[in-house]
Amino acid sequence: MLRVTSMDADNAHLFSDFLSRQAKAMLNTGQPVLMLGLVDDDHACGALTGFMESHSIFRINGIFVAPQVRRRGGASQLLRALSELLAEDEQVTAIRIDYVEFGDEERSLTGFLTAANFQQNTPEMPFFGVTLAELNKSGILTKTNGNHSSIMSFADMPDYLLRSIDYRFSSAGVPIMDVPLISGPVDREISMGIYDGDTVPAFIIIANQHQHLHIALLYAEPSHSTRLPMLLSAAICRANEKYPPETLVTMQTVNPGSEALARRIMENCDFKDLSRSFEFEFRDTYPLLFD
Repeated sequence: MLRVTSMDADNAHLFSDFLSRQAKAMLNTGQPVLMLGLVDDDHACGALTGFMESHSIFRINGIFVAPQVRRRGGASQLLRALSELLAEDEQVTAIRIDYVEFGDEERSLTGFLTAANFQQNTPEMPFFGVTLAELNKSGILTKTNGNHSSIMSFADMPDYLLRSIDYRFSSAGVPIMDVPLISGPVDREISMGIYDGDTVPAFIIIANQHQHLHIALLYAEPSHSTRLPMLLSAAICRANEKYPPETLVTMQTVNPGSEALARRIMENCDFKDLSRSFEFEFRDTYPLLFD
């Protein structure tokens, strides 16, 4: 029988397979995080985690139920337990959750939240997705001309150059990824940089994440900004050699400038915004969540 149980630092390891990366990071650094576990005959099979984003807003940062126990009401039990806990605090007015709809898993979550009377909001910033085949139609790529001789893949670069890129951004307080470039999910064969006198003043970093390609960063110093289209062209050409045309390529936007760049890259392409944002507002009758 499925049931919800409390989770804390002492038993969280039993549910580690079901915790989001953000929840694990909060747990490891001692940040306050609410954690609920789902068990089936005392075997861990799911989890819901989140935190108080403000005095009135609770943010879900992870909800997952193991495939073998789905369609038995486990996710509804987790959400119901959360709503009952939050209803004890009259200051809490809403539950929010944001995520990226990469595939069937996330599409199922969208359907579940809609059925649970969550309202879909407009995300703050888009998270774009486009197939590799479509990306080849990019207006930037079709206008690209020039000499690619100074462009080198990360696979051909010595590790110290990649470490220097990591250090440059980490020391400025804006690390590129959670892990070093030389050991993380970066695809070094299709990530490219301009090699110029033992420095890399422009580069594109592409990570292989969950069977899709994510453009983590496209960067150039002012003196090399005109080379960005060639970098992108070289990376996509190499990706065409390695991945099938239906491979999903994603780009996250964090401000109007990065959104404008992403839209320029995807000019002439059939792309989608994969970001999803849902909210449930507590009123006088929180049990209506499952009516």
